[in-house]
Amino acid sequence: MRCRPREAAARPIMAEELAGCTVLMVAHRGAGLIGSDLRVNMACGRICTVTKDRKQGDDDDGNEGMAVGERRGNAM
Repeated sequence: MRCRPREAAARPIMAEELAGCTVLMVAHRGAGLIGSDLRVNMACGRICTVTKDRKQGDDDDGNEGMAVGERRGNAM
């Protein structure tokens, strides 16, 4: 059953529902991601994962909000 744009906007979208979608597909459903602390990882134009960024100051490693596979500085 296809959801109508009004039904999709009535509830937040779960990250699992976004896997394999394009941003345009999500927007066409009339839905949106709430919150500025979400990180969307994409490959080939499709959403792979949606993760929540850590808040700054929650740890001491200085890598706040970094996605898996991201590196700062030069790799050895």
